[in-house]
Amino acid sequence: MAIKERQLPKDINSMTLEEISAYLQDRKEQETRERHQKAIKAKAELEAYCQEKYGLSLAQVYTASDKPPSERKQYKHPETGEIWAYSGRGKVAAWAKGPDGKPNPDYEVTNVRDLGLVASQRS
Repeated sequence: MAIKERQLPKDINSMTLEEISAYLQDRKEQETRERHQKAIKAKAELEAYCQEKYGLSLAQVYTASDKPPSERKQYKHPETGEIWAYSGRGKVAAWAKGPDGKPNPDYEVTNVRDLGLVASQRS
């Protein structure tokens, strides 16, 4: 796509309304194209800088949260042994509710042995 030269307007007093309108539209389109080209160049430079300095892409930089990642707590159903993960948002399963409406800490899985995945060692 070739960018046409910006034409300087003749004396505005001698221009018709259509000529002024066309000139302003052309000028607006030209400025939009120039801004877009600058943005593409800046994006490429930022991508290269982030990759070189931190080993991260721009997508990784912009999607990173200010908060550290939190682990979802797991709870084990006392009767069925079903494991249930809770992130701290949303409804708490009825069987897992404590007296305060939050998950009962007695059902929280704190280590692998609580999951029943490791056979207990007997001597």
